[in-house]
Amino acid sequence: MLRTFLYALVLFVSGASSARADKVIYAADHNTGKVVKFKEDGTPLWEFPNRSAHDVQVLANGNILINPRSVQEVSPEKEIVWEVGPPLVMHAEACQRLPSGNTMIADNGTHTVIDITPDKKVVWKYDVPGGANMRMVRRLANGNTLICASSSNVVLEVNPQKEIVWKYELPFPYLAERLENGDTLISSGDGAGQRGYFLIQVDKDGNTVWKYGGEDAPKEEQLNWPSGFSRQADGTIYVSECRSALIRVISPDRKTFQIIKSPVMEHAATIVVVDEEKDQSSSAAPKDQTSTVHAFDFTAEAFSGRPDGRPKELWGYNGQFPGPEIRVREGDRIRVNVQNRLPVATSIHWHGMKQKNNWQMDGVTSVSHAPIEPGASFTYEFVAEPAGTHWYHSHTGLQYSEGLYGPLIIESKTNDYDYDREQVLMVGDWFVEKSDDIFKKIKSGAYMKAEKPGKGSAKPDYGDVPFESFIFNGKGRSPDRSQGERNTFMVEKGETIRFRIINSSSTYALKLQIDGHPMTVIESDGHPVQPVTVDGITIDIGERFDVLVKANGSGTHAIRAATLGGKTGLALLQYKDSLVTKPAKDVEWGSTIAGPSLVAPQPVDLPATGERSVELNFSGSMMPYAWRINGQEFPDRPSVGVQEGEHVRFVMKNPTMMAHPFHLHGHYFRVLGRPGELNLKNPPLKDTITVSAKDAMVVQFDADNPGKWFFHCHIEWHLGIGMALVVQYPDL
Repeated sequence: MLRTFLYALVLFVSGASSARADKVIYAADHNTGKVVKFKEDGTPLWEFPNRSAHDVQVLANGNILINPRSVQEVSPEKEIVWEVGPPLVMHAEACQRLPSGNTMIADNGTHTVIDITPDKKVVWKYDVPGGANMRMVRRLANGNTLICASSSNVVLEVNPQKEIVWKYELPFPYLAERLENGDTLISSGDGAGQRGYFLIQVDKDGNTVWKYGGEDAPKEEQLNWPSGFSRQADGTIYVSECRSALIRVISPDRKTFQIIKSPVMEHAATIVVVDEEKDQSSSAAPKDQTSTVHAFDFTAEAFSGRPDGRPKELWGYNGQFPGPEIRVREGDRIRVNVQNRLPVATSIHWHGMKQKNNWQMDGVTSVSHAPIEPGASFTYEFVAEPAGTHWYHSHTGLQYSEGLYGPLIIESKTNDYDYDREQVLMVGDWFVEKSDDIFKKIKSGAYMKAEKPGKGSAKPDYGDVPFESFIFNGKGRSPDRSQGERNTFMVEKGETIRFRIINSSSTYALKLQIDGHPMTVIESDGHPVQPVTVDGITIDIGERFDVLVKANGSGTHAIRAATLGGKTGLALLQYKDSLVTKPAKDVEWGSTIAGPSLVAPQPVDLPATGERSVELNFSGSMMPYAWRINGQEFPDRPSVGVQEGEHVRFVMKNPTMMAHPFHLHGHYFRVLGRPGELNLKNPPLKDTITVSAKDAMVVQFDADNPGKWFFHCHIEWHLGIGMALVVQYPDL
């Protein structure tokens, strides 16, 4: 009886109710180096000995993520199933397993925050200002990262472009949590003694909502080093006071509290409190083998910005441009709740997603679902497949050229490539005028002298709108070359980087080259291709290329984008510790490759017969402005009907003076090439392909996904005038 009594000491203060035995507490104990688990009444359940535990997270699969300088994933049977340490991680102070399966790590050895894949590839890295030591890092639902830069006395919110979008200064923040209403809960202490420690909730403008503890608090409410806390759904907050070796349980109204002590806890740096019936870490508990659901909240809204140095009202998601990166694991589910705060209706298309038997989630207004009206919301949910580099964008009107797009990265279950880290690169054209105003000018004939070096000759026209600028991940330089910030990508000599390149333009195909750095193309539109090493790529609107680049130079080099007519924009690739910050001038363009020239990594050997051919003839003119398929414009045209199980071949003939990048929703096609020159042996698998001016192209797809699917030119203005059709299965 005495032994049982000594397991726990629970003190009840200010009228608090008795301790509940339905909670399980995990604590990272800095003194003993153990991660311990015990009931709320103090009964020990489990412990894992280690040399120094700072952070703890209970994973959906029942394992525990901890960071004893390195980061370890430990099973309930106390087996280390995953670990990362030196030289990649020198001194992990905090860690978080993301829904994608990646791990966020705050490394005080290098004063950086990194996001690494399960196979230990760095896909995002942030150098903390001033080399501050950190106590916490957490990835938020909006894609930003929350960091407690403790030694700098500030909490930072950093977006994927590594810009500080919010900060709150207070003495030595230990832990921070973003709440559902947008407020932030922070534990803090100035190290000057017990009276300096407190817990505070602040709103997005930095105003105090409430505060617990601190110099002005009653003695019984003063906290002794609140290094960690765990907030429950009902508002109850468990706070670990590590110097007192206790946990304070504060009621939702913050008027009462109770004290929990356990003999297995001496100095809890971080705690996690879960319902006992939901605890998955028991070795007897079944492991969750189902796909993970990743929930995101998007708000489509207007905000001001200067992507290329010129002011413009942007439309985007969550006040970001480009929008938040979505990065999940292949086969998981993505759930995105979209709140529309724009003055017009909107939608989101998930470019590259299969949407198997799920066509209503494809996001094409008037085809997939009704538009999301102003003030309304809509929730998209779909399976993340296939793996690869994809993107999302509005598919209503001409909206995405206003900024309504972002990267969608689906990480493969297997890694077939050797590289050190990843870098997403969204590059596209940019115009300062509103897209609706541009469209009016196009239709009026105001741009008859746009980028058309071949007018009156056999050369193609390159764009409907005069080129202005290119932006790289939301940054570029305006036409007069006097404004705008060039995006700089830092590299370390010797590393290999996987660049995930997306052409997010509205108007222009582009060539892209990193001067002095050949690139090996490994995937296009999310599908592997036979690797080929070139100096650069030609990538049309909506296409994606994955390339490997070896950083084997020095100094600073131009990442050069150019229209096919020669109008350019630059970003920079700069080696760390380089004293040279400007690229060399007048570097010549080298060899390039485009989508139609790629081949599949393995033979597919398509049969020569057995398919159903559909001929699609393009036509168009700039005045009157019209672009058509078989002489008709969407929506005033019939659908192309297909039967499940058919092999459908689109024979696209383009006698016009403009190239047309065509994208098929809900399917992937084999790019067979020109009529009469078909590649049936190893055609690449893609979802977007260019039909060049005065040329033809044949693609073939399997009709394996019943629904209503859009097939359209991805030049925004051509789509806006009706260069599109619907591929429709029967009985829909």
